[in-house]
Amino acid sequence: MQGNPFSEEGRRANFTLLDVQAKGELDLNDLRYINEQLKYGYSDEQLVEIIHSVGGFGAETISWDKFNKFIQRKVDRRRVL
Repeated sequence: MQGNPFSEEGRRANFTLLDVQAKGELDLNDLRYINEQLKYGYSDEQLVEIIHSVGGFGAETISWDKFNKFIQRKVDRRRVL
């Protein structure tokens, strides 16, 4: 199933959907756009925290590899519970 976080193919589909400009990474502008479109209400500071949580301390972008590993860890943790 497309977008399914339990498969790498699904995670890739999600990343591609979020990477509106097809840069191969997600930056603050991408997260702002998603935030606005979905009306999440996150502040820029919160979006930067998300980038750091997924991309690593001091990161300005989230690469596909970091995104994939982050989601895989979440899925694995969920399976254990």
